[in-house]
Amino acid sequence: MDRRFKYILAFLLAIIVYETYLILLYAYRDYEIETYMTSIIAQNNELGKKIEQKREHLAYIHTNAYIDRVAKETQNRQNPGEEVIVLVSEEESRAGEEYDTLRHIVETPTEISPTTGMSHEEKWLYYLFRVR
Repeated sequence: MDRRFKYILAFLLAIIVYETYLILLYAYRDYEIETYMTSIIAQNNELGKKIEQKREHLAYIHTNAYIDRVAKETQNRQNPGEEVIVLVSEEESRAGEEYDTLRHIVETPTEISPTTGMSHEEKWLYYLFRVR
């Protein structure tokens, strides 16, 4: 073969390699764009679901049933004509048995103050010098 044909063949081979490189490069970029778009669409769908849930929650918050429930739970309110019954478990009812508040309030303290019956000056002397 002539030398000129070898150069043309090498040039055409280089063009084929370069074209193959460009095809692979653009195919890879297209793949990256497709995966990025897919992830953006998935995130958009998730955000749409969250927004819809928040709208539903906001609509529920503005209902009278929610306002009534919150008033009952936080402020111990009740509707007119409504009777409230509190159900307590056995553990909760026995929790206060060990401490009798009525006995604690009514009984006089067992320790009598050492300043009982002292005048004002005697109390000052007692506090300052512990003298009686």
